[in-house]
Amino acid sequence: MPVHAIVEVDGPEDELALETPGDLRLTYLHTARGQRDESLADAVRALDFPDGRMHAFIHGEAAAVRAVRRHLLADRQVPREHLHCSGYWKRTNTDEQWRELKKEWNAQVEEDVPAA
Repeated sequence: MPVHAIVEVDGPEDELALETPGDLRLTYLHTARGQRDESLADAVRALDFPDGRMHAFIHGEAAAVRAVRRHLLADRQVPREHLHCSGYWKRTNTDEQWRELKKEWNAQVEEDVPAA
């Protein structure tokens, strides 16, 4: 089974060897700490998806997760039940601030692409 893993790190020194029983296609994106860009969403946009059913597990910085989720739902027509997305942190917030804002953020993310 093909497994695409796209991992953002500061630089090559932060890369880890990953293993899976699946057919791992590992991409490391080097993004300077604190830099906000679309590199993760662009990397997902560039993927050739296999035929058939797929599942996406997207966890990470809130803005990056939101952009990838929007792309998968709106552009790739991936069913909601095949996505597991969570903004674990937000670059502009402390952990405490993010915990206070996350529920509202989740509601906003749901409004990005209305359910069919």
